[in-house]
Amino acid sequence: MPATSINIDANLCKGCKLCLLSCKEGVLTMSSQKGQQGYFIPEVAYPERCTQCLRCEYFCPDMAIEVLS
Repeated sequence: MPATSINIDANLCKGCKLCLLSCKEGVLTMSSQKGQQGYFIPEVAYPERCTQCLRCEYFCPDMAIEVLS
């Protein structure tokens, strides 16, 4: 499978954790970094686990995640 890049826009993310909950592979975790809106944002902890299912991107209500292959 080709390498996957997951971009998280800290300016848009509200830290709702829907991306974490939707990822069955456990690719994302919450970081200690706060985004522009003052919320803790997710980070890509295990990119090698990503299957490019796009669930994180689909369930993000703020369109803050983009999965690129």
